[in-house]
Amino acid sequence: MAVALAVTVGVAGVGMPVSGPPAAVAAAPGSVTVDLRAAAGVDGLDTIGERTVTASRITTVDMSTQAGRESLATLDVPRLLRTQPDAIVDVATARTSGGRVTLDGLQPGAYLFTLGDSEAKAASHVFFAPFVVPVAEGSARTVEPKAQHLNVVLEANRQRVHPGEDVTLTVRGVAPNPSVDGTIGHYELTLTLAGNLAFDGDPTVRVNGEALSPGDVTFRRGGNHLRAVLTKSGLQKLARARATDASTTVTLEQRARATAEGTAGADATLTTDGMDPERKHVTVEAAHADVLVEAPARPGSSKPDRRWLWGLLGLLPLVPLLPGLAGTTPSGTAPAGSQGTPPETPRPADKEPGRDQTQPSQDGPRGRVDQVLAYTGANVIWLALLALALIVVGWLLARRKEDEQEQ
Repeated sequence: MAVALAVTVGVAGVGMPVSGPPAAVAAAPGSVTVDLRAAAGVDGLDTIGERTVTASRITTVDMSTQAGRESLATLDVPRLLRTQPDAIVDVATARTSGGRVTLDGLQPGAYLFTLGDSEAKAASHVFFAPFVVPVAEGSARTVEPKAQHLNVVLEANRQRVHPGEDVTLTVRGVAPNPSVDGTIGHYELTLTLAGNLAFDGDPTVRVNGEALSPGDVTFRRGGNHLRAVLTKSGLQKLARARATDASTTVTLEQRARATAEGTAGADATLTTDGMDPERKHVTVEAAHADVLVEAPARPGSSKPDRRWLWGLLGLLPLVPLLPGLAGTTPSGTAPAGSQGTPPETPRPADKEPGRDQTQPSQDGPRGRVDQVLAYTGANVIWLALLALALIVVGWLLARRKEDEQEQ
């Protein structure tokens, strides 16, 4: 009896339909190929080196919904790394070979790709910023990330000054990739003055616009040379900022005063960890910044007051009212009765015998010629006045621009 029951249950389990929700069908995975050959360019792969590529899934983005796909446009990865670091989960890691690597088996979703440091010493100043790649069901994508380099920029807020005036010099350097343990071992900015410039005031160092406290940076100044070296606490702040934002920058601001007339300028350097396994220091230089120190204006050599020219321009509309131009008719003759006396009529005695005394009409050919000549003369006068006005205005504007540049 027990055997028969067992057989009956077994047959029923196979032959009867199964109730309940159907089993979910797994979505076909996709793949992403990272190709660094375009970033290497004509210089070859030795300049960027082979890299370890890590794909991390962003769990807050659901690519199966329209809202999730649209959220990619406003995705703030640095903020997500700061506020929800657990929302980004590593799922695949591989190393490039010949500058290429393909990561397979990626389920549909949004992935953050990061590229590690290179083992090639020649590529210790090159890094790749993280990037986001959406993966659709069964898709195969190829991305070509752009290489970035450690660099430093030097800017002067003024290119022309007078003795005794200040110019603000700004040194802006990028931050390197943190090492495997998430730290940055060294970061130093230098500023060297050249020519007739001298340091004035205290320097300031900022990370992403936020000023560091006195304990985060050490300043060493000697003569015309300034060094700003981040301390342990400053390096920790820099590493935290760089871990969440690949565009992290460090700025050094310093005022300098012009001491005498002549040429001047400044140079700057950045020294920090190289992005290779040894993390040896790498130094990059900024382009030279030129500053021209001009002679001060001499007493009595100031430019004359040109306000009278503006007054002259205001009188130009009154030129047609001058005697000889006012009251002129198109035919070039004064209108009848304009002086308060009626026009005289010819007397019979004034007529010459044997001569046609018929007066030419204004509607005749001669009258029309006189009208054309009169209009032409008036137009020439107005064009001449307009040209004169434009010349004066242009000259004034040119002088005004020169004055602003000299200031």
